Amino acid sequence: ESGADHIFQTYAYAAMWQRTVGDAGRAHPIIVTLREGGRVVGIFPACRVKENGVSLLVWLGGPKTLDYGDVLFDAGSARTSIDDFVGESLRLLDTRAGLAALYLMNVREDARAIAPLRARLRTFKVSTAPYVPIVGTWEEYLVSRGRSLRKSFNRKLRHLQARGDVEFKVLGCDDPGVGSGLDCIVHFQRARYAAPLARTNLFDERYVAFRRQQVTVEPSGRIAMLTLDGKCVAASLHALFRGRLYNLVTSFDAMFATESPGFLIHGLVIRACFENVWDPNDFCWGNEAHKYRWTDSEV
Repeated sequence: ESGADHIFQTYAYAAMWQRTVGDAGRAHPIIVTLREGGRVVGIFPACRVKENGVSLLVWLGGPKTLDYGDVLFDAGSARTSIDDFVGESLRLLDTRAGLAALYLMNVREDARAIAPLRARLRTFKVSTAPYVPIVGTWEEYLVSRGRSLRKSFNRKLRHLQARGDVEFKVLGCDDPGVGSGLDCIVHFQRARYAAPLARTNLFDERYVAFRRQQVTVEPSGRIAMLTLDGKCVAASLHALFRGRLYNLVTSFDAMFATESPGFLIHGLVIRACFENVWDPNDFCWGNEAHKYRWTDSEV
């Protein structure tokens, strides 16, 4: 855990994924470790999976649930550079990959392994991961986003409040209602899409089991809920790791679409980041337009 830069490289995240999605899908972990003086100083966490009939060698925990992939490496290693570690790891993985294609998704440009991977592999595509730096106050932030967004957020929140008792809360694994919050997300996602499309994994019970463990067992898991008279109108799944709040899945009740509950819960979560000094609010991989309503910062 101490060597992870992001929640996706932690043992807890990888183990939960393997117990649920991985084991059910016959994913086979293939992990390279580097030891110096009896101490582990490098880990390349990979696994072999089959996606749509194609064998792939991917990051352990992916490819559909892992937003940022990377190695774990002790920069204080006196004997081995990260370039040599990544290069030797790729060579060893190749001997165990069989006919699987190496496909390492979502490596950030500030990842530890980015330079040695770029030197050895072909870039398939480039996307972005927007995030909100938590600097100053919530009100200052709203002002910085422009008059239109500030007015829209405040107006839509007032409209919803005019309909009844509105409550926003962020729940952890020990809080009552965290499981029902996940149930709301699953229900809303399945109602929005008539078939198991690539835009949501929550038609697959393996992924539901993974997300359920994430919010009911793992201390980093969070569920944000926006309710009207006790009825959930929007909910979002998050992970909180080293002060960074990751936005993983968001959905809302389509019956309240005119109030833009998805837009509102994004704003309320960002407000909670300012209140709790969770920095940054990380929208994770994907350049969806709704994220850029709230930020221009990206990696």
